Amino acid sequence: MESKDTLAALRFSASFVTTGAENFWASADPIMQTVKFNAIVFCVSFLLVLAMTVFLFLRQRSRDYAIQRTLGCSAMAGSRQLLGSVLAFSVPAEIVGGVLAWQFALRQVEKTLNPLSAGIAEHGAAEFSISILFVAAIMVALLAIILAMALIGVTKISRRSVLEMLQGSGSKMRKGGI
Repeated sequence: MESKDTLAALRFSASFVTTGAENFWASADPIMQTVKFNAIVFCVSFLLVLAMTVFLFLRQRSRDYAIQRTLGCSAMAGSRQLLGSVLAFSVPAEIVGGVLAWQFALRQVEKTLNPLSAGIAEHGAAEFSISILFVAAIMVALLAIILAMALIGVTKISRRSVLEMLQGSGSKMRKGGI
């Protein structure tokens, strides 16, 4: 320590207390690994649920698409209408769910950090917030994922035979007739 002689001349002695930071990091590392693993599992399961929701929605609407095509609607116009219906159902649900989740997250942060608020307030402003721009970015990314999944599904539907869609996915044409 370069200032040891100066402090000794002023009759001060510097001593360092070990804080046990090694123990903290030894316990924090497994917790962080668990958090990362849980985040990955949550994201994968969320995407699977989202894909299943889009799949079921498009599967329910494939017969409507086939009827539109039978009545003379072009494949492009029918596909646009199908994507429009996906947007009509997903955007309001996403906005409501995003705002409610944002408010829930703020309440949970406040509840979690409330015991620490007094100590933080003594050293500066204690304000806990999640930016609405961050929430909006997540919602836009989610909408892009939904649209990509829906676009893949609509492309597959538009390539199927109209007759096959009208009969249903389980039935096949027999040799002697329909």
